[in-house]
Amino acid sequence: MKLLGILPDWCTGKKEIYEAGFRTKYGNRDFTYQIQKEKAYQLKCYLIIFLLLILLMFGFTIKSLLMHNKALQSLDRPDYGANAGIISLKAEVIHGEETFHKKVTLRVRPQSLTEFQKKAFLKDCKNRLTKEILGNNKDPDHVIHNLDLKREDSIYPIHIDWSSNQPRFLEEDGTVHRIALNKPIQVDLIAKLTLQDCEEEQIHKITILPPQEDKELEKELDDALEQVTKELNNNTYGRNLSLPSKLTENTSLRWYVQNSIPFFPFIAMALLLIVLIYKRRYFRMERELQKYRESMKREYPDFINKVVLLLNAGLVITTALERIAMEAKGKKDHPLIEAIGEISNNVRESNASFSKELKMFARRSGIRELMRFAAIVYDNLDKGSSLVEKLEAEGELLWMARKKHAEEEGRKAETKLIMPLMVLLLILVIITISPVLIQI
Repeated sequence: MKLLGILPDWCTGKKEIYEAGFRTKYGNRDFTYQIQKEKAYQLKCYLIIFLLLILLMFGFTIKSLLMHNKALQSLDRPDYGANAGIISLKAEVIHGEETFHKKVTLRVRPQSLTEFQKKAFLKDCKNRLTKEILGNNKDPDHVIHNLDLKREDSIYPIHIDWSSNQPRFLEEDGTVHRIALNKPIQVDLIAKLTLQDCEEEQIHKITILPPQEDKELEKELDDALEQVTKELNNNTYGRNLSLPSKLTENTSLRWYVQNSIPFFPFIAMALLLIVLIYKRRYFRMERELQKYRESMKREYPDFINKVVLLLNAGLVITTALERIAMEAKGKKDHPLIEAIGEISNNVRESNASFSKELKMFARRSGIRELMRFAAIVYDNLDKGSSLVEKLEAEGELLWMARKKHAEEEGRKAETKLIMPLMVLLLILVIITISPVLIQI
């Protein structure tokens, strides 16, 4: 209850709206407790969502901390025939006293292909390779930029090893050196394509003018790490993908899972639930009032019959209503008669006009049938109009309306049964023809 005083009134529902709603049911009685109960329910929903969000975020944070310091030695491959798995890792490269980290994304592939598939994949790769290695160059006869010598094919799991008959001018990684050249030189670039245990070679005639570039230590280590990453992406041997512990002879390498804590989905989900609860903060009150009105509508035809019976017995309308209220006193699920009893008590205690109190109650409830009843009683008490005949006609109208409503509900029930019956018919057809299908 203390938190209710801290939160804004609109967050748990405006008091004026609750008062307008509950006044329909409780009239002039005190309904402060009902308003506080609804506000407390909304507050409890907000607190539950907040606690769940905190627990989820705390759990993922603890999991991330536990996984952070655990170095990996291998990764499980996907099952045969499954898609390749994408895993984000953090590589820690240690070279003497130098250490740096880098985020690496590995693609863990499944294994095994047939011999026919291997040869077909290798042939297709060789047909595309001449154009793919050019990079920013126009054609193999006018090479002025580094070649794009990929270690793996972009479509098939084919590993490619490169070698050159002129490594001084063209290195295995595609780097070209042209400063020492006075004229174009032709180099044989040999591609060795490996698909599991199947190997083929392809020779490319390259005319080059290669540049030269000095690299810092970190850049060299970064290039070496990229090379290792490409080799791992093409590796399909063994059930587990072994991660190397050394980058070079004197450079160690460690791998860590790159965890990203998914806080945003939880926060978005919590905000969505909070907005939903805020939008439906008056739902319980409206549902209660709807049940209250429907209960009075169901009770109204029997109530009219009782009133007509007592009027025919010689009682006046006010006495008849008091008699009905006294008979139903202590019984549950009679909201209409309870309301009539409260009106009679108010009239007796405050000497107010019975017809006006009845009209105020009917207008507050918003039920058309009660408004008609109040108007009939008002005409009788103030103008002396015939009461029994009008109430009998009202009763006949109500019973006809109830019969019509029951027929409509029956038709709705028949409509709802169409889909289940269609499903049952489909199951019956399948059961009937399944022996024939099995034999085929």
